Amino acid sequence: MSNVPEGATHYSEAVTDVYFAAYWKEGPAGCWAFVLDDRKDPEWIFYECCELPARAKRIEMPKTWTGEGLPPVCEDCELWLGDGSWVPCTVMFHDFSGAIPVAVVRYAEHTYAAASPKILRPVRTAEQIEAYEREQAVQAMADDIGSLPINTKAIPTLYALYDAGYRKVQS
Repeated sequence: MSNVPEGATHYSEAVTDVYFAAYWKEGPAGCWAFVLDDRKDPEWIFYECCELPARAKRIEMPKTWTGEGLPPVCEDCELWLGDGSWVPCTVMFHDFSGAIPVAVVRYAEHTYAAASPKILRPVRTAEQIEAYEREQAVQAMADDIGSLPINTKAIPTLYALYDAGYRKVQS
């Protein structure tokens, strides 16, 4: 998911304290601005009979990042920390670490890292997270039972137990 507001076609940099940075989109009777000022919850504002500012540059909306190569700037994704955890992050810009292209990401309020594509992935959907948790739970059940032959019928039974609501109670 990108931080560029949906529908934006242009972007203009801030010029002075009066002219804030903004994303723009044209409408049938004017244009809309998504002003990037100090508002907590910015929203699209309609300006009747306006034209896009001369300073507004057309932006190419990135295609959805599939996990191949570097994610586009402003893309929300996940960063592998190396301790077994993935954390949400936002791509700030691209750079090089020696000859290796990297994405510089922010993953905490003021924490940045240079990340290669190998340790970045798209944000997982709710379905992907649920499937991962299901796999982990079934694996934990299999580990609790002990070693099972690979071709056993027990694994489908463990999935059925999980799907029926079985959860191990932690003491």
